[in-house]
Amino acid sequence: MELTDTDPIPCDAVQVRNGQVYLLHHPPKPAPKAVSIHPDAKYLTAKEAAVYLGLTYGTFRHKATKIRRTKHGRYTREALDDFAKRG
Repeated sequence: MELTDTDPIPCDAVQVRNGQVYLLHHPPKPAPKAVSIHPDAKYLTAKEAAVYLGLTYGTFRHKATKIRRTKHGRYTREALDDFAKRG
């Protein structure tokens, strides 16, 4: 592919290695799947619990060590509410 000086190229689409210029193609990331929480659900998965608390999944997993879980690894709404109250 031949480029001229007038072709606009975003800086994140170019990589230079050993004096060679490479054009990179980064396809757009797919939108994350929406997680819905059933209003009557007693036990929540980690992703559902993150949505319930209004946190990202990564932040929730970081703080999840401070939240009580069931023996199956799920979280109860009561435990999540207690955690939210404590801050």
